[in-house]
Amino acid sequence: MTNRWLTRLVWVASTALVLWLASTPGNLLSQTAIVPSRAEGGGRLQMHSSQTAQGTQLIILDDSVRSLAVYQVDGGGNLQLRCVRALSGDLRMEEYNGSPPLPSEIRRAQP
Repeated sequence: MTNRWLTRLVWVASTALVLWLASTPGNLLSQTAIVPSRAEGGGRLQMHSSQTAQGTQLIILDDSVRSLAVYQVDGGGNLQLRCVRALSGDLRMEEYNGSPPLPSEIRRAQP
């Protein structure tokens, strides 16, 4: 029961932090904000959390810039950025690490 409560608390705190950072105007710690506000025509943030052996994993997708960020929250509530990736190149790939039949194989087989 305590673990479930802690997970919910971490998720709510993380969500509040991300939303606060997204709404903060100007620069934060000498970095330009990467999340545009709604007034600037920005998209929306999509978040997903899941439990892992190391704690809670928080995945944030910014659909306006097609970027993904992954955070890890350990049992002590420490938040660590694990990775950030722009997805635009990934989404332009036709195939990668797929299993047969691959799209190129299907095209070759068509009359």
